[in-house]
Amino acid sequence: MVSVRHHAGIQGPPVRPGVREGLPVLPLLAGLLGVGQFGNFTLQASTAAVESSTTGDGEFKAVNAALTGLDHLRDALALRIKGELEAAAFSGQPVFGAQGQTAACQAIIASAGALAQHL
Repeated sequence: MVSVRHHAGIQGPPVRPGVREGLPVLPLLAGLLGVGQFGNFTLQASTAAVESSTTGDGEFKAVNAALTGLDHLRDALALRIKGELEAAAFSGQPVFGAQGQTAACQAIIASAGALAQHL
């Protein structure tokens, strides 16, 4: 078994084999939940939208709609990953599709970055 904390030089409990497959997703999941790049990009986009002076607040409304869509995508993916990691940790079930989930995390973060850069 692999210790999650071992990578950080901290001793911790062993990780069940099913969880091991999901470990690469964890840093991206943290970033997706607003702790990292996703949070920074959405804050940049939101701030720029608030500061915009388009007629009828068009840019503000469009950016808020895009941010809401990204939030829904993020929430759905995060819940799926969380469920799979819990099933792996507590029921010994394997994590399937960690590479696909990693790609989805990266795509959502990239979309937030593109939105922030567009403004």
